[in-house]
Amino acid sequence: MDVLPPTLVTPDAVLHPSDVDRDADVVRYRFADLGEVVDRVLTRFLDGALVVHERSWTLAGRGRVRLDLAVDTGLPGTCRWVVPGVMFDGNRVGQGAFPQGGPEVGWAFREDRVCLPSGQFAFDDTRCVGLWASPAADEGALSCTRALVVEGRVRLAVEWPLAEEPGAYRGKGLVGPGMTGPVRCWADLGQGIRSSRRFFTYAGPGGATAWHPALAWWWDQQGEPQARHDWGDIVRRKVEHAV
Repeated sequence: MDVLPPTLVTPDAVLHPSDVDRDADVVRYRFADLGEVVDRVLTRFLDGALVVHERSWTLAGRGRVRLDLAVDTGLPGTCRWVVPGVMFDGNRVGQGAFPQGGPEVGWAFREDRVCLPSGQFAFDDTRCVGLWASPAADEGALSCTRALVVEGRVRLAVEWPLAEEPGAYRGKGLVGPGMTGPVRCWADLGQGIRSSRRFFTYAGPGGATAWHPALAWWWDQQGEPQARHDWGDIVRRKVEHAV
């Protein structure tokens, strides 16, 4: 698995770094006349299988742009693929309107539809590669997953701002609208972009439940669940007070 250099996607082109500086666990990518993107490896868990990265963008210019962090899994397009809570092996079984097909379709799902923020895993019988992001702080920071097959290998990415492509999932269509048209949002370079976010990569053994160690680790990081109001009891007491 390789973490790929950042790209800046505009409505007309895909921009690549014009210069790269590497210093141990810090990599600085410069984009001519637009600014820079800095990658840092912060720490490792699960005997090095899970790595915490930080990517920071400092950009300004003209026009609209989309940002990313992507990994080349090294796995073929025929491998298995899961987006927890949304997609499993192309969703070949089921009724109603819902996303179907593999990474070759280019699916993008908004981060708050996935059990891990913008999380997904590609795997086979021997290895598993996963990627996800720290949760968005607000609606404007929502990212999305992206899966592609590039030169025969599966590429997983987190992109910002969010996109839902080639269609937006609004339910199976049995009650709600089902699949609707695509959504793609853009960031404004004219307002300047100063942003930083943590990303998590996982590279472990394969198998039918290959991504479970990553899910278990993420769950443990959340700590004890916060207390929830007992809304039923609140309503009951309000009724008792009224009568």
